[in-house]
Amino acid sequence: MNAPNFDHKLAKVMSLDISPTTILDKSALQANLRKATSPVTHNNNRGDALAIYKKFLTKGRLTLQRSMNEGASGASLVLGYSFLVDEILQTICNQASLVLYTEPNPTVGAKLTLVATGGYGRAELAPWSDIDLLFLHPWKLTARNEQVVEYVLYTLWDLGLKVGHATRSVTDCLSRAKKDITIRTSLLESRFLWGHQGLYKDFSLRFWNEVVTGTESLFVSSKLAERDARHHRTGDSRYLLEPNIKDGKGGLRDLHTLFWIAKYLYNVDQFSDLVGLGLISPREQTKFSNAENFLWKVRAHLHILSGRPEDRLSFDVQPEIACHIGYADRNGNLAVERFMKHYFLIAKSVGELTRVLCASLEADSIEVAPRRVGAFGPSPTIDCIKTDKGRLAVVHDLAFDEKPARLLRLFRLAQTSGLDIHPRTLRLVHQCLRLINQNLRDNVEANEIFFQILTYHQEPDITLRQMSESGVLGRFIPEFGQIIGQVQFDMYHVYTVDEHTIQAISILSQIERGELRYELPLATEIISNVISRQVLYLSLFCHDLAKGKTNNHSETGAIIAKNLGLRLGLSDEQSEQTAWLVRNHLILSKSAFKRDINDPQTLTDFITKVTSLERLKLLFIFTLTDIKAVGPGRLNGWKNTLLTKLYHRAEEILSGGHQAHDMNERVIISKTLLRRNLKTWSEKNITEYTDKLSNPYWLAFDNNTHLQHAKLIRNSCNNSATFEIQMQNNQLHAATEITVFTKDKPGLIASMAGAIASAGADIVDAKAFTTNDGMALDSFWVQDAKGDPFDEHERLIIALNYVRKGFHNKIVQDLTSRQARLVSKREDYINIVPEVIINNRASNQHTLIEVNGRDRPGLLFNICQTLTDLGISIVTAHISTYGIQAVDVFYVKNKYGMQLTKKAEILKVRTCLLEALNKNTKINLIIKYAQKKLEEIS
Repeated sequence: MNAPNFDHKLAKVMSLDISPTTILDKSALQANLRKATSPVTHNNNRGDALAIYKKFLTKGRLTLQRSMNEGASGASLVLGYSFLVDEILQTICNQASLVLYTEPNPTVGAKLTLVATGGYGRAELAPWSDIDLLFLHPWKLTARNEQVVEYVLYTLWDLGLKVGHATRSVTDCLSRAKKDITIRTSLLESRFLWGHQGLYKDFSLRFWNEVVTGTESLFVSSKLAERDARHHRTGDSRYLLEPNIKDGKGGLRDLHTLFWIAKYLYNVDQFSDLVGLGLISPREQTKFSNAENFLWKVRAHLHILSGRPEDRLSFDVQPEIACHIGYADRNGNLAVERFMKHYFLIAKSVGELTRVLCASLEADSIEVAPRRVGAFGPSPTIDCIKTDKGRLAVVHDLAFDEKPARLLRLFRLAQTSGLDIHPRTLRLVHQCLRLINQNLRDNVEANEIFFQILTYHQEPDITLRQMSESGVLGRFIPEFGQIIGQVQFDMYHVYTVDEHTIQAISILSQIERGELRYELPLATEIISNVISRQVLYLSLFCHDLAKGKTNNHSETGAIIAKNLGLRLGLSDEQSEQTAWLVRNHLILSKSAFKRDINDPQTLTDFITKVTSLERLKLLFIFTLTDIKAVGPGRLNGWKNTLLTKLYHRAEEILSGGHQAHDMNERVIISKTLLRRNLKTWSEKNITEYTDKLSNPYWLAFDNNTHLQHAKLIRNSCNNSATFEIQMQNNQLHAATEITVFTKDKPGLIASMAGAIASAGADIVDAKAFTTNDGMALDSFWVQDAKGDPFDEHERLIIALNYVRKGFHNKIVQDLTSRQARLVSKREDYINIVPEVIINNRASNQHTLIEVNGRDRPGLLFNICQTLTDLGISIVTAHISTYGIQAVDVFYVKNKYGMQLTKKAEILKVRTCLLEALNKNTKINLIIKYAQKKLEEIS
């Protein structure tokens, strides 16, 4: 086993960026130590020696940090930190061995060697990386060597370094390495640091002969299994928007795994040595080096910014690192988005390397590769493609040059047969990407094969992801290539745009196979009745292809979708249908989440855009799939309920029903059903009760809710209660319904919203009704932070009693306290532009006010209080949150019960709401401009 050639790497890399002597001048360090210490008084001067070590360590770190900010390469940085620790560590060891605990004529058994292991053994240290050390001795640790080890470790700890260490004999090391793959891997990367070099050479030789030889196959399979488990722990995707740059998929550990396998199989000193062995190409070595360099550099910045060994690239540090590395805003994309796109392209590059090289390095140790679970297709032997040890391979290296469409055929055969692609063939695919040009994109056979892959009934996402990672998909569909690694910096989307697209295709396929029938029953039911499943798959594939451009991504995406549909062989009608879906893919969610679907105008506007039952079915399935693919928990029971309710209302109209066209008839039906259920009430009492509430109330709730409200109001009247509360969990809706019946007064909804927020609950919907005798019947749907029903009813009752007792100031104090506790630093880096939209066209009776801004505890309270202060009554509220962005829509009337129509009135509302959105922050220029205009109008 060879030790990594650290000196060679140091001279080659660091001479370009950082001079080693500027990091640490060893002669100066030793001179300082000689002045401060002596063999006679070492106990009294240990503190002086420690101060000198700290001085040189701090100076070296500052030099490296300065070099990092000036653009030093990642390789230089990790080597520089390793060099700094090496020099100080060797000096400490010499001080202990030659000055403090001298032994003039040590015996053979008194030899001591210090070895770097793990990442430190590779000479790769980030600023706060652990320092892994092995104190190696021949048989038994002597008393003198025990003193040396103790002095070294205590000094390192006092310097604030995090040390992982072991003190073992050679035989003990080998015995442990045979039993434990982790220890074996750590020793595989060992590097001599100090002491008796002959002892290290003996250990190295025995390690290779006694531990490594004959265990190659076991080591490779263990490392690959370990990699898969690690990926699963960290999210199993290289496209998470807050990735773990060390252990995540596409991170540094994947590159380490490649090196471990290569070193174990071929005893190479550096990964680049594989080029000379003919195992990798110079291009692959360059790709490996570039990826490693970038990730090292990012990790070094991450450690410095965090002040600790942090490996998760969270939202709050991404903008700072982007700035430090040198990214800037460009072409409508933020600097942080450009930086993260580069990161994900690097992660994709790492994926390509690991897929090809890991498979290539392990190929000789596996007789026959297993098929993908669930695949039963025949083993192909067609079109110059054969089966080689259970993997697909081309018959000869010119197969793709002869017929470029075979690049698509290869993946199609892998999809239908469940076989993996041979690593050598996959490498050939990478080398032949130049063949994917406009001629191939216009090739009828190639387009037909791709469309078969996209619409395959059995997990098409697996093949699409393989095509993407190999570079084929981005070349064959250039628009897809442009969104690879595209980031949406909003804390709502979990994946990059390309990964979100593939996730959506996966979910759609699961719906079609019936695997989500319990979670999405309606979508599962209607998907078998859509006329063109091809339109559905293609529209989902295209819906975000224009993300990242300055213009409307839905409109631009529709143009891309239509052209691609025609190219892939769809008819004009199908291509137009695909374009329509992409252009309008947000209208169902916007109508369901931001409009009152009981308002006839909402249905009219929605139906006018949809026009047909087929489009409604496609849009419903599309919307559920798209939201679910955003990330775990994004499609919850509440959203599913709203979408389903709107679908049923629209379906009834489009299929010939008349319910929405005759509002009065629906009101009569609701009152009649309630009358039947109130069997113990007199006819007079029923009539008096039903006449108390206006028509919108009877349209807003179902029959069971009408019955519950009637009982609540009856109990309140019988008990002469002035404030009646009822709450119950609804698991189907994934929310808790709170109903309050009390005397109506200005600001009631604002106080209710504040009380609910102070209890820690999130309001997702609110409706307010006033009886003809001046009582308020308000209904709120609330959830906890996870999007589940809010089960802490006692906290809600206490908070709502503040409203009953009129403790308005208490609510404000609680909210202020919660705001102070819950402000997250990471959210400050995401720019949310406050916006207020006032709309009189979406409803015939109400004015719609849409408020967009940064979410925070009590935001709804601030908005509602502002509207109350302006004399505006809230009829319904629809609350949505996307990451840290709140999008709240209110149906309101002015103090005369009319829409807001006067320009001065509208401008004042917008100005005051913008002030509420910017509460506790400086008033921005938009507000100042609005105030100026208001003064001009007045």
